[in-house]
Amino acid sequence: MSWEEGKELFKNHIADIIVRQSYKEWKLIDENDLTKGMYSTTTWRDGKTRVTEMTFNAGYPEMPPIIKVIPKPNNPCFDSEGYLHFAEFKSKLVWNRYKDHLNPLIYLIDELYSKYGLDLFFDLD
Repeated sequence: MSWEEGKELFKNHIADIIVRQSYKEWKLIDENDLTKGMYSTTTWRDGKTRVTEMTFNAGYPEMPPIIKVIPKPNNPCFDSEGYLHFAEFKSKLVWNRYKDHLNPLIYLIDELYSKYGLDLFFDLD
C-alpha cells in the first residue's frame, strides 16, 4: 500500500470512530485534517487527567499509529516523552493481531482500555 493510500485509510478509520456513540470521548485534533488524528481526555485510576493522542504513522496500516499520552504514565510501555512502544509477542508486533481488521483503530482502543483496565478510563463529559 502506498503512503497516500495508507493516509486515506487512516483518515477513513478516524472518521469512522468519531461518529460512533460508543467512542464519543474521542475528538479530532484538527477538523480540517483527519491525518492529525484524534485525542481523548480522561482521568486514570491514579487520579491524573491525561490526554491520549493517536496520530498518523507513515507506515499505516502495516505500522501502528503514533500514540502519545500526556502527562506520561508511570508504565514501562511508555517512553520518557509519553510515546507508547508497541509490545512484541514472539518477535511480532502486537499490532499485527488487528491491523487487518476492517478498522484496526477500534481494536487498538479496545486493547488499550483492556490492558489498563476498563475502569482506568472514564469520560469527563
